[in-house]
Amino acid sequence: FTDCNDRYFNIVPIENNGAIFIGEFDDITGTQVRIKRIDRSGTLLWQHYWISPFLSAQPVKSMLDNNGDLVVGFSATVDITDQEDFAIAKFDTSSGFLDWHFELPDGGSVSNSLSEILTSLTIDASNNIYGVGTATNSSAGIFKNYFFKVDETGNLDYRMESSYSGINSNNLSLQLDNVGNLYTLGFTGSQPVIEKRESSSGNLIWSEEVTKDTAVLSN
Repeated sequence: FTDCNDRYFNIVPIENNGAIFIGEFDDITGTQVRIKRIDRSGTLLWQHYWISPFLSAQPVKSMLDNNGDLVVGFSATVDITDQEDFAIAKFDTSSGFLDWHFELPDGGSVSNSLSEILTSLTIDASNNIYGVGTATNSSAGIFKNYFFKVDETGNLDYRMESSYSGINSNNLSLQLDNVGNLYTLGFTGSQPVIEKRESSSGNLIWSEEVTKDTAVLSN
């Protein structure tokens, strides 16, 4: 590819055979996703660009599922009115071709669309994909935090709002344990918050604010 400006955000190693690099590039057609695979000797195996149906899509987090397929979570813009949407795509690592893509419909109203930004994702043993992020419209005073579950074929299982929200809140990361519990990490006001939920349903098991001394959080 020539006459474009590349920016790469994610690196996903392929066991014993190099890595996949996920980024974006700008050219006269707009901002597009760029994916390339380079083997351990430095040889380019394949590279592709992809955008439809997005106006733009910036990779946030990428990882392999249990079948060795590449799953990418995006901050994606479908149309200017709706701003960003939560979006996920799956690619075949042997060729780089797109298997499927999915974008969650805007969680706001027609008059108050939300900017929905993915911050992290993870995958369970059955290849279900879990994402977490923020949904805001500052002019309307809307500041929310969501987590959601998408199955192996790209169908939405659930999207739920975290209990912490407000102008000084954020939902930063999530993780699964070995028995199917989902943990989200964020903050409300100035206090870090951890939530434990059932990954199958998203139901809350417990939540806890970390208030010891001057607690802060990082990923």
